[in-house]
Amino acid sequence: MTIFGSARERRHHDVGDQPGVGEGEWEPFFGKLAYTATLAPKLARRAGVASFLAFAKRLPRGAGYSLSIRPYRAAVPNETPTRALNRALEELVRECPE
Repeated sequence: MTIFGSARERRHHDVGDQPGVGEGEWEPFFGKLAYTATLAPKLARRAGVASFLAFAKRLPRGAGYSLSIRPYRAAVPNETPTRALNRALEELVRECPE
């Protein structure tokens, strides 16, 4: 789940990982086409919205979790916003594949 928030609006948006029909686009993810939700990239493009990606890594011996937060970068030239999301998620998986 990805959470987007806006200090101005004082609310957050929860984005599920199962887009419905017409709520996604087919984009590469680790070399295979994946149906990817479009809502998160649309929210990230809104003016004045800071967007982040995060993951939690379990610490040894049940000592809790380490939370890693990364800024969400916009699409590069000739890249769709949905592909940019998949690229960013690929980077996180490569950083912490376990």
